[in-house]
Amino acid sequence: MAIKKLKKPFFIENKIFLNKKELGIINENVLGLNFPWYYSPAATTDKFQFFFHTLIHRYDHINAEPVENSSMTNFFVKILKKFCKKNKIKINKITRGVINLTSHHNEYQTGDPHVDHNFKHKSFIVYLNNAVGDTIIYDKKYNKKSILNINKKLKIFKKIKPEIGKAVCFNGEYYHAASYPKGGKRRVVLVMTFI
Repeated sequence: MAIKKLKKPFFIENKIFLNKKELGIINENVLGLNFPWYYSPAATTDKFQFFFHTLIHRYDHINAEPVENSSMTNFFVKILKKFCKKNKIKINKITRGVINLTSHHNEYQTGDPHVDHNFKHKSFIVYLNNAVGDTIIYDKKYNKKSILNINKKLKIFKKIKPEIGKAVCFNGEYYHAASYPKGGKRRVVLVMTFI
């Protein structure tokens, strides 16, 4: 009997991806005092609240086109396209764009394992500040039943340490979660999904 070798999930990391000019624009505009953040009472479940700034709303990618929501959208779309060009990744359509800000959570170290969509897609994350709060990618794919997976039997495929300017892209069908930073700190990330 032949043993079938399991294929590793798609994953690309560029440790120092953003240049000084891009970091300056982010520092001045996104991390500054005047950037509009919006409160969400539930990230995946109501256990996890967070702040966000939508760049491109989620939408029906089959029957509609993306709707831009921010003056920063084009800036971050260019960053995604630069990453994809460098790493030879094809983009057909961007399906979501958001900047997330999370802070310390007293009860939980990580959020719920989840996927961002119920269809095949890639997830792109850029860390916009230095913070404690790894991104965890698990070894299981979306099961076509629930975009949440609260199953404690998930094994960690990859832990990504947030470092300012680091960019990663992975198969968005794999469950993933964010860890929370220590008290008094914030974790700010760009999240874009695409097909």
